[in-house]
Amino acid sequence: MRWTHPTWGSISPAEFIPLAEESSLHLELTNWLIEEVCHYLMTLPKKVPISINVSAKYLYQEHFEHVLEDTLARHHIPASYLEVEISETSLLEDAQQITQAFERLNDLGIPIAFDDSGKGYSSLAYLQAYSAQTIKIDRVFAHNVNQSRKAQGIIRSLLLIAEEFGMNVVVEGVEMMDDLLRLREFGCHVIQGFIFSRPLKESEFEQALEAGTLTPIEEYVETLPSSSRLIHAGITITRLRNRDVAVGTSPIVIMRRGFKAIAFYGSIRLPVDSDLSLVILLDDGMAPFPIQVKRLTELANGLYQYEASYEQTVELEKRLTALESEKPRGFTIQKATDLIDQTD
Repeated sequence: MRWTHPTWGSISPAEFIPLAEESSLHLELTNWLIEEVCHYLMTLPKKVPISINVSAKYLYQEHFEHVLEDTLARHHIPASYLEVEISETSLLEDAQQITQAFERLNDLGIPIAFDDSGKGYSSLAYLQAYSAQTIKIDRVFAHNVNQSRKAQGIIRSLLLIAEEFGMNVVVEGVEMMDDLLRLREFGCHVIQGFIFSRPLKESEFEQALEAGTLTPIEEYVETLPSSSRLIHAGITITRLRNRDVAVGTSPIVIMRRGFKAIAFYGSIRLPVDSDLSLVILLDDGMAPFPIQVKRLTELANGLYQYEASYEQTVELEKRLTALESEKPRGFTIQKATDLIDQTD
């Protein structure tokens, strides 16, 4: 939400919302926002969930849920399409009232997201105490993810905790391609930030929605850094549409590993298909391990770059680490023969 002032121009909500919260004006603003969002959702030919920021003070109102329920019903919008975001810092005020408010939102089927997660000193306590569906990791960690091991540790920990609690994770404030790639390594599948788009007008948003995809604003050409530690391996299909198959093995090079995520180069195009069972065979004579391809990128040199999920275990990590090899300075993968280990 932005305030377009006739004299001062566009004013950030960070400037006027705190002032509105000093009076009852913030209640009227929130009700207006709910009405506008539901009306806009009703007009969209392709419905998508929309999140709105709500202060704890709004949730302290008696029967606030009636406003939400009535507005959703009048515009024929399913409750799951309107997510309520609440900042962790505002949860300090009255735990009992917040708990009751969350219960009322859950009863309506409205999803709840913790905004600015990881920033407050009681973040873990909130995750245990309150029934939210999504964690939004604060932008300060995304900005430092490639420079700070502590930021990396916090993000990895929150991803693991969210998985244990059955929660979704969104990382806020992603602006650089290096940060996006690192977050992908960690297994983070949803981000929010200027790397894909600045705030859009309605018409621009609808065009982007119609297109179905967004391209990162920052151009990036991935090259393997000098002295990269890589793993030569093979990949094969074991099942296709619930039938066992026996086909040959194609060479691949594993170039990155993260939290339950793996990235590799290959020379054949594999479908991103849930009916397809793939395994990676390591050169250690032990059992292959299954993967699920999540993303495919066709490179200019005719090769393919894949990102996939896999079941991470201590034993498997030891096997992968033992097979890592250090490549000489300037080594790059330009053609299919580069995927084959030439050291033997």
